[in-house]
Amino acid sequence: MTTDIIEKIEGWVFLVSRSQNLGFTTIVAPDFMCDARVSSLLAFVAGGKITEARKAIYRQIHNSAVGNLTLVFRVLETTYEDIGIEGNGKIKDSFGREIPFIEGVVFKGKLTEVKVSEDIFAKIHNDIKQPYQTFWEWSYPKATIPSQSQSFEKPSESECFELIIQEPYTDSPKIDDSSQKIWKLSYQINLDHEIYDFDISDQGDFLAVRFDDIWQTLAIVPFDATNREDIKYNDKYKLEKKHQTFPSKLINKIPVVGGKILDFRECNQSPISISQNDYIATEIVKTNSNYIKIYDHNCKEKYSILIENINHNIITSLSFINKDLIICGCKDGSIKLFNCKTQENIANQNHWSNKQITSIAISSDNKTFASSDSEGNIYFWEIVDLTIYEKRKIQNAHKIKNGMKINSLAFNPDGKILASVGEDDYKIKLWNLSGEEVGILEEENSSDVGNDTINTIVFSSDGKLLASGDNRGYIKIWDFTNKKLLPFDKTTQHDSAVTSLAFIPDTQILISGSKDKTIKFWKQR
Repeated sequence: MTTDIIEKIEGWVFLVSRSQNLGFTTIVAPDFMCDARVSSLLAFVAGGKITEARKAIYRQIHNSAVGNLTLVFRVLETTYEDIGIEGNGKIKDSFGREIPFIEGVVFKGKLTEVKVSEDIFAKIHNDIKQPYQTFWEWSYPKATIPSQSQSFEKPSESECFELIIQEPYTDSPKIDDSSQKIWKLSYQINLDHEIYDFDISDQGDFLAVRFDDIWQTLAIVPFDATNREDIKYNDKYKLEKKHQTFPSKLINKIPVVGGKILDFRECNQSPISISQNDYIATEIVKTNSNYIKIYDHNCKEKYSILIENINHNIITSLSFINKDLIICGCKDGSIKLFNCKTQENIANQNHWSNKQITSIAISSDNKTFASSDSEGNIYFWEIVDLTIYEKRKIQNAHKIKNGMKINSLAFNPDGKILASVGEDDYKIKLWNLSGEEVGILEEENSSDVGNDTINTIVFSSDGKLLASGDNRGYIKIWDFTNKKLLPFDKTTQHDSAVTSLAFIPDTQILISGSKDKTIKFWKQR
């Protein structure tokens, strides 16, 4: 390896941080990385604990799409006054967490002799202030702000920072057999109620959780996975909103207006969804009406959409299509499309069976979606000019009998494959958009003995993994490319049914929620 001793060097400023509205992301990156659309690499590679005074972190990136790179950066906390935004004291996000700034410089090539000083970092810090002020106002992710090249002079020996050298990051497939690594428990959060459903924010920094409780409780659970390694959670940041619709002593049959009887178990089990701008939607049942309530990530109500003036049409599936449109499936077999801002019901469709909608999955094009019902049928739909059109159906996709149903649907990231699971067996079925079965995922040499009903399935954001969770609390993760089941540590799995799964975006960290009142984070080791 050559030694580069230089008096002046060309570099590009970068910044990775978060704001009051958005999670960790690359805010400022070199213009050549923005042009190549690889700026997100910096958020993945740069991170760590707050650096001490007169210390900086040094890390090389090998074989990236823009060549070899050398990063020198520090992690610090700063104040509203210093950055020039409204507020007092250390900058915090909307959950009250102090916001670290990962700021530094990118050099081209593998540089082994890099020297930085307080003056250099003062210049870097000054350069990122205006971009961060812009970023602070964003309510949804936008393009990374490009930085231009500039010259950095070599400081004197007495001024030099001590460099903390991290292992180089290689941006190419490693030659190892990841199929032999075991998925193990990385972190666990204990909550107060059984978890019915959760959704993860686009930035992967909080969960919106709907509990299976008599209070119709919505909880926002923020967590920190800055460097995609260490999961951090502080209970004081958890936000809850309880909807005390009925007296807590009345749990089973609740008499309502008009003499109708409402089975309360259907009301407290409501799905939940997070939009691109971190709004949360869930169903709330009142004495004689059903609503979709829209909240921000501080549990503050933003919109309220009246669904029905009758109580039997419970929402069974719900999802944001974009930041304005919500689609939901109902117990009566209807599918409804709403604009949350205008609170209008834009379009309606029905399954021909008029049976309960059990799941809805949205494709990556935000136009195609699939739905399933309690008779084992799957439908493909398309939204054109805010109208829902049926494209095709798969009749008896799962052989449903004795009150069983299809439990979950999931599109892979490119929207070409739909996965489905039902209570008829313990396999994952795969379908193309023409409605043809193109595969089945099942454990080799297994029988139905020891298996249980799969409740939920989810793809990783790169489409390489597919995870499932069942009624016993067991999780299975598949290498979807090779259709191979990966090793999983069963000794730490859930004590009760897995009800929700999500991969943190752009990672291979899996989150699971269960009726055992825990949320668990899993990582391959």
